[in-house]
Amino acid sequence: MINLPNILSFLRLPLAFLFLQESTLTRVLCIALAMITDWLDGFLARRYRQTSSAGRLLDPLTDKFFVCFILSILIKEGQIKFLEALSFFARDASVFIFGSYLLYSNKLKDYIFRPFWSGKIVTTIQLFMLLGLALKIAIPSHFFWILLLLGTGSLIELFVYRTSV
Repeated sequence: MINLPNILSFLRLPLAFLFLQESTLTRVLCIALAMITDWLDGFLARRYRQTSSAGRLLDPLTDKFFVCFILSILIKEGQIKFLEALSFFARDASVFIFGSYLLYSNKLKDYIFRPFWSGKIVTTIQLFMLLGLALKIAIPSHFFWILLLLGTGSLIELFVYRTSV
């Protein structure tokens, strides 16, 4: 379905490629625009009831592509270590584990994945960390540990609050 929220989600794809520019200003603008489009697509979809199954899939996929692409560039440039980059995916691992549980327990077909607060918090922290890295600010290791803890918290939130399918 083509609507404004989905177009905004798609915009994160070219923004990722713009990050190939070595200009700090361009990189910061790419991340800032990704943050804005991520917030705005969800807001508009809810506000104008333009949510769709395509949008529920497109938004997180473009988010993941954007973050993976940016992290791969930062790893190549030596600004972040591979294991630190993996901490960005702790929440995704939690969603995968929960989805596997739903599949194994035959509840997947009845379950509707929705955004949840710990996920929004993780995304916000990730984007601010990416902004810092784009500005060539060294990120203290405890921030990567925070991402791991929040990812674990996402798993707990999914199992405690979301298993009543």
